[in-house]
Amino acid sequence: MILRFLEIALLVAILWRLIVRDVVAGLRTPPAAGTNPPNPPPAPPSPPETLVRCAHCGVLVPASRAWRAPAAQDTSYCSRRCLAAAP
Repeated sequence: MILRFLEIALLVAILWRLIVRDVVAGLRTPPAAGTNPPNPPPAPPSPPETLVRCAHCGVLVPASRAWRAPAAQDTSYCSRRCLAAAP
């Protein structure tokens, strides 16, 4: 019984040393060239978009999504409904 316990303990110790040695060796050696390319640098954050106020209801909308009347390009609207209701 004690001999069986010693055999199992020795086997566990050998496996433990092999696993730990492989993990430590993996941490110390750099990866081979071309196997794992470095991550590209993160893209710079895009600038915040300008908000414009709807001339009819006063809601703020991004300038790229605003509706504009053909006659007055400096006036913005949040939707077609507000554009149609504009004076």
